[in-house]
Amino acid sequence: MTRNDIKALFPEADKAQIDALLDINSQDIGKAVSKGQTTQEQLENQVSSLNEQIKNLTGQAKDLNAQITSLTSDIAQKDSTIKSLTEEKDTALNNLKAQHEVDVKTLTDKQASELKTLQDALKAAQDKASVADTLTERVAQLTQDVAARDATIRNNSKQYKIKDELRNQHAKNADVVWKMLDIDKIAEDEEGKLNGLTEQLDALKQSDSYLFDSNPGGQRGGFSAGPDIGDKASANDAVNKAIRALSGHN
Repeated sequence: MTRNDIKALFPEADKAQIDALLDINSQDIGKAVSKGQTTQEQLENQVSSLNEQIKNLTGQAKDLNAQITSLTSDIAQKDSTIKSLTEEKDTALNNLKAQHEVDVKTLTDKQASELKTLQDALKAAQDKASVADTLTERVAQLTQDVAARDATIRNNSKQYKIKDELRNQHAKNADVVWKMLDIDKIAEDEEGKLNGLTEQLDALKQSDSYLFDSNPGGQRGGFSAGPDIGDKASANDAVNKAIRALSGHN
């Protein structure tokens, strides 16, 4: 602001007042200039700092671009490796699948052949087993028949020997004495001798002596009509021996 500008604004102002206003104006302008200089320096410092930051960021960006380029190359290489491995895996799997199908068919054919062989062998074994079962049943039945016949023969033989002994002991009525005996307590040993009969006859002679003839020269009492057991035992010996041999019994 000039002196004329002050006079135009303040016509009544004198020289001292105008000089004072000019001094005040000069001071304000100086302050403003100083302040502006300070602000400019601050701005320049900020710009310099920003430039440094931009420089650093640019360097970092270059490093990142280099890393990205390297990673891109690595990724491309790994993709190529993965593709190659995938192709190798697919080829190996296809080969294994084809070989597996061949092995399965071979094994199936082999198993089918072995199964047919086993089935044929089983059928033959079953046929033989059926024949063996039939023979076993026949042998078992023959064994039972032989055992029953042997028991009957032994029992008849024992009865015959008991009755013969009653005659030898001069029983007046052998049928009566027979009924008084405990036949189950009389047994025939391996030598054909009777055990348990003599004791019972001696006891009867003591308690019922009238049953026995005191005159040995007299006629002995006989039995009622019955089978000729001794002859039957002799006639069946050869048959029983043959049956026992067939059944494996001696």
